[in-house]
Amino acid sequence: MASKIATTTFLLFGVLNINDPDWYIWTTMYFIAAYLIFSKTKSKTTLLSFYFSLFALLCLNVLGFLNPLDTFSDTMAGLAENSREVVGILISMSVVWWFSNR
Repeated sequence: MASKIATTTFLLFGVLNINDPDWYIWTTMYFIAAYLIFSKTKSKTTLLSFYFSLFALLCLNVLGFLNPLDTFSDTMAGLAENSREVVGILISMSVVWWFSNR
């Protein structure tokens, strides 16, 4: 049941990011996270590829390389957009890791 809720949540996160100027990055990340949770994958190669990709996104975001892709900046819940994206990356990593180790 928890995996169904997590899968649905990540699919919703992906859909909500479609209106973002850099939607192709974040929607893909959330949809892949949903797929990995839904498929209950235990493949080390698949999981390491996912974690490496998210780590690369995290580094690019923190270093400011993704900021030029998103010319519209806003603040929601007290966090700037790139901060919210970092939180999304960390949540995706954590939840996929948790479900892959159950």
